[in-house]
Amino acid sequence: MDEQNSFFTEYKSVFKNYLHNRFTLIKLQAVDTVSRLVGALVVGVLLAVIGFVALLFISFMLGYYFSSLTGSNFAGFSIIAAFYVILFLIIIIFRKSLVEKLIMNAVIKVLFDKNKDHHDHDFKADNH
Repeated sequence: MDEQNSFFTEYKSVFKNYLHNRFTLIKLQAVDTVSRLVGALVVGVLLAVIGFVALLFISFMLGYYFSSLTGSNFAGFSIIAAFYVILFLIIIIFRKSLVEKLIMNAVIKVLFDKNKDHHDHDFKADNH
């Protein structure tokens, strides 16, 4: 009976250590995933802001360009406004097939990065 108790006592400690290490690994994997997602989000927001500013200046340039062609500021900037209204309607119509898929694919790519899987495979190979 003593032998059985020492067996369970010994493996209870090993099991507790395993659970602690496993929980730590899960936390580290969660932190890695969240940090990569936040990093991608920050880069995406920065690119969106820079893209918006560039688009704003290009729109003004085109508005003045079309104004010089038409001889009217109203007509020149109306052409640009009409372009954006048409673009807006196209995005609304195709939002599920275009925009949502692009966003979903970007998030999936960040969450399931192939390099991360490659490192996990190397780690598993080293342990066997």
